[in-house]
Amino acid sequence: MRELRMKLFAAILFLGGMTTAEAQTLRGTVTDAISGEALIGTTVKVVEADKGTISDADGNFRIDIPQSGRYTILIRPT
Repeated sequence: MRELRMKLFAAILFLGGMTTAEAQTLRGTVTDAISGEALIGTTVKVVEADKGTISDADGNFRIDIPQSGRYTILIRPT
């Protein structure tokens, strides 16, 4: 019985670590390179994850990405 509990505990630790370690959040602020002003309504897209958003009134954005890794970020003004 104790061996079964130890195996179950190890499996829970393993699965719990897998689900929390891979999710990522990409956030930032889009600003004009010359003036430094926030760019409102700019499209920000993570190409490989096929996820995107639009920057808010302060130029801020946030995208939840399902897995960690290297991604291409595409930013387009509207």
